[in-house]
Amino acid sequence: LMGPLFTRVSFRVRAPVTQFGEIVGVCGELPEFGEWDPSQALRLHTSPDTFPTWQSDTVLIGTYVATVQYKLVILGADGSLVRWEELSGNRHFAPVGEELSIVDEWEQVTGHGGGRGSEFTSPELAPLESAGGLEGTG
Repeated sequence: LMGPLFTRVSFRVRAPVTQFGEIVGVCGELPEFGEWDPSQALRLHTSPDTFPTWQSDTVLIGTYVATVQYKLVILGADGSLVRWEELSGNRHFAPVGEELSIVDEWEQVTGHGGGRGSEFTSPELAPLESAGGLEGTG
C-alpha cells in the first residue's frame, strides 16, 4: 500500500527576538522554502495576540523527499535578510504521514521534534559547503 504522496507541513516558531515590522521565515533547500534564498523563504505571520509565536500556512511536501534541511531567518518588512539564526548545522525534518506540525524556537534545538522525535539524531551532517565530506568514515 502506498502512503500519502504529500505531507501537509506547518511551522510554529517562537521568536521573541524580532523587532516590530520584521518577519520570521523558513529558508531551506526546497523551492517551497526558497532554495536557500532568504528573500524567497516561506514567511510566517504573527499578531499582537500570538506574538512571539509565528505561524506558517500549510505547505505540501512530497513524501518522496527523504529529509528537508532548513534554517530560520528574520526578514525586514521589505523582505530583505536581517539575519540567519546562528546554529551549527541545519534543522531538518522528514515529511512522513498526512500532517506534520513542526514547533521550533529561534536558535534553540532542544525539544524540537515536530511530533516525530527523529530530528537532530545526526548533528554531524556535513554543512552545504563540504558536500563531499564522507571520506575517511570507513
